Amino acid sequence: MAFNTINNSEFQGRKLYIGYTPVKVLAVNPTKDELEKYFGPQQNEPNYTGTAVVNGKEVPQIRLEFILEAKKPNSEETFYTRLSFFLNKGYAANKAGTKVQVIDTYGRKVWALNDDITNHRIPVFANGQQAKIDKNYRPLIIGEDRLILFIRALFALNEPERWDNNTNSYVARVGEDLARCEGILDNTKDFFKGDLTEIKNALKLAENNTVYVMFGIRTGQDGRQFQTVYNSMFVRKNRKSDSVERDFQKALNEFYPNDSEFKAIPMMEYNVTPTNFGALPPAQEEAPEAPTAPETPVDDLPFDTDWN
Repeated sequence: MAFNTINNSEFQGRKLYIGYTPVKVLAVNPTKDELEKYFGPQQNEPNYTGTAVVNGKEVPQIRLEFILEAKKPNSEETFYTRLSFFLNKGYAANKAGTKVQVIDTYGRKVWALNDDITNHRIPVFANGQQAKIDKNYRPLIIGEDRLILFIRALFALNEPERWDNNTNSYVARVGEDLARCEGILDNTKDFFKGDLTEIKNALKLAENNTVYVMFGIRTGQDGRQFQTVYNSMFVRKNRKSDSVERDFQKALNEFYPNDSEFKAIPMMEYNVTPTNFGALPPAQEEAPEAPTAPETPVDDLPFDTDWN
């Protein structure tokens, strides 16, 4: 099933931006009327559900689309854009189905054997060391890790370890300091039923928060350029400026989309490459492309896989 022709891109003729900046999150999966408040007339009601083929198997897919508000460089004037995440109905498992990616209440993720998950054991690496993850973990839905990264950054949640200058090493947080690091989504399965109550309530709690995102430019197959947002790294607003740049640059070093241009710099206006639009059809918004799902949804896992 194809998605409706809407996305997080910008119309032809609008200014485009590149680099990181703090943004507010205004809505998730807005209606047609809500979209028109930010982007003008829309042809149809948006469709956020579809399907994806994961290693030869067709599974339900949902797109979570967030409306972002950012200030233009050196200005109090604002503009709007979109950030999308694609979740596929299934757990992130290896091809053999022997390991599943899990996440704990602090947003830490590791690969775990099915038997470890069934018995709630901490996974142990080949070198004999235990994974740094809490026993209260759960399997990750395909695509969910990036969404949780975004939500944790929006709420400015710290990691469960902190740097200690006295020992020159990371040490575990304890007590209330550790409790303030908790924060993941608990009811992601409900998204596939059309129930976004949890995520919408979370946005209400964070309506005055901002989070750093990195804007970039995606070039379509026809040569047109669109605004896009990097969805593999988000930085909480209370980070120092040099740390923000370092975090985004590290992410780009690890994963750089081959159809987009990003720079780990404070946001600036992008010099758009001239395109012969006379040879192109009338400008319209282009649907976001769902990334290829990297892992396999497995039906016969030994732990709870009830999606009802």
